[in-house]
Amino acid sequence: MSRVSVEVARGLLEGATPGDWEVSRDATPEYAPQFTVYADDGKRRMRVATVFESEANARLVAAAPDLLAAAIEAC
Repeated sequence: MSRVSVEVARGLLEGATPGDWEVSRDATPEYAPQFTVYADDGKRRMRVATVFESEANARLVAAAPDLLAAAIEAC
């Protein structure tokens, strides 16, 4: 695992899609679940990522901006 400086991490956060990120289950069969992570900045809803098979992984993706912000604050 590589280390990222606080300055680089702040740059990543500043370049991220703004808004709260949330998870929505797509209309797919139970045997092939698919989830979409959306960002909502109050003006529009934007697709950030599509995650296959695991809602837990989709929720981790959706939490990424908050996790990065917490890591920056902890430094």
